[in-house]
Amino acid sequence: AYYLPETEYVHWARSHP
Repeated sequence: AYYLPETEYVHWARSHP
């Protein structure tokens, strides 16, 4: 969400796996 490529995806995947 800032400079990491997986951060935003991981945050979403953790909420909707």
